[in-house]
Amino acid sequence: MFRLPLPAFFWLLSLWCFSAVGVVCGGETGPCKFLEFSEADQAKLRAGETVVWTQSLRPREPKRVSVLSAILLSVPLKDAWAVVDDKEGACEYISDLEKCRIIEKHGNEELVEQTTRPPGAPRSFTYRLRHEASFPTRMDFRRESGDLRDIEGSWIFDQVDSGTRTLLIYALHIDAGVLVPQRLIRRSQEKQLPAVLVAIRERLAFQKAEGMCCQPSEIGPVAVPVVP
Repeated sequence: MFRLPLPAFFWLLSLWCFSAVGVVCGGETGPCKFLEFSEADQAKLRAGETVVWTQSLRPREPKRVSVLSAILLSVPLKDAWAVVDDKEGACEYISDLEKCRIIEKHGNEELVEQTTRPPGAPRSFTYRLRHEASFPTRMDFRRESGDLRDIEGSWIFDQVDSGTRTLLIYALHIDAGVLVPQRLIRRSQEKQLPAVLVAIRERLAFQKAEGMCCQPSEIGPVAVPVVP
């Protein structure tokens, strides 16, 4: 069977899915809240490191594996939410993201079109993602049309340290079709997702330095809902 050369695969999988259906994180499927991480992983997060792991987020589809990564942000949840929710603003600090526009918006749902061109790619990739936001706990997204066969993921938020910090988890599943093995996709994502989270942290640091964000949160403790 023909397969893409390894260099071509890696630029393909540096695709950005910066956005925010159906991905479940928590309960039976894995940790979503800070205290559900091991002490070792909590220590890494508090030290400014990212944590990355793989798991199936669909109990009935154990072979459909997603990559997840987490970071602890030193800002209130509302500020972390605002950065992730600003899809069109992502072009300002994500170099691979060429265009991002909201096509339609109805209540907590949005249809967003994005164009990316990873370094070394011979062309750009354009796709549309359907988003659903459930403030203050999660944003979910799924490919509706465009390049690649399947894109699905979530952003999960949890307050830490009495609301002064935020645990942010990014979960992503990409199916590029039969030409790219899923194991190679996962290997690339295990590097890509932490880099996405670090970029968000740097964006928040810039906003905080400019006095644009990060006042004490007024949101009370929140819990990530478990979707059956």
